[in-house]
Order: sequence, then C-alpha cells, then structure tokens
Amino acid sequence: MKYPLPMFFVALVGILSMTAVTSDTIRNTASVIFSEDTSLKRCLQEIEGNAQNKSIDTYKIQRIAVNADERKDIIVQNTDTDACGSVGCIYEICLVNFEGEITRIPFGFAAQTITVSQTINNGMHDIILNGNGTTLLQWDGEIYRPQLQ
Repeated sequence: MKYPLPMFFVALVGILSMTAVTSDTIRNTASVIFSEDTSLKRCLQEIEGNAQNKSIDTYKIQRIAVNADERKDIIVQNTDTDACGSVGCIYEICLVNFEGEITRIPFGFAAQTITVSQTINNGMHDIILNGNGTTLLQWDGEIYRPQLQ
C-alpha cells in the first residue's frame, strides 16, 4: 500500500520523536567511542614502549574488568609470531579509569587463553592462564604472581 508523501513524513517524525535521540546523546556516544579508541591506542603505545616489545603488528583485545572498579579494562594478546611459542602468546593488561586514562600493569605472561575470575584479591580479579597447563595468578598489590594449586 502506498501512502501519500505527507503521510510518510508524519509517520517518520512520529517514529523519530519516540526514539528521544538528542544532540547530547549523540555527543556522549561519540565521546565514549572516541575514548575507547584512544584508550586502546594509548595502551598499545605503552606496551610498545616497554623494552621487551618493539612493535605490535597483530593482536587481539578483550575488554573486561580486571580491577575492582568494574570498568572495562584492556587485555591485549600479542599475536605476532615472535610473541608466540609453545605455551601460547604474550598477554598485556592496561587498566582504564573513569576518565579513559590508562595504566599498563606489569604482566607479560604467555598463554593460549586467559580468563578473568570473579574472585578478587587486593583490588584486582584473579586471572587464569591456560597453555600447557593451568596457572592461577593473584594480584599482590604490585604484580600478578602465580599461585600454587
């Protein structure tokens, strides 16, 4: 069924008014997207600036809360061939605060997969590494340390 052109515009205006999209909503959404991209870029720069890492050409990222503030942090798996071995590839972690600023924490463990546990020690979630075996890491206030199981 074809509607006359004026009826189409009335319907379109009605639909748009129900979505309540404002310029502030668009600006805030763009700010979040820009902040996320900027945080990732800064995280990669911090990792590459580390003496052990020259450049990261291929990587995978996970955004998941690592510290207790429950803001999504950045876990980077460096998938360059020189960063991977029989145990897996090297992972790095950058914490993201509420302003979008990042702090790279000492990590650098290799694994095939990484899991952030629900258990928290000293303000950080425990981390489980899977490679040739399974390793539980707990934050001691300064670094993640392997725990005997």
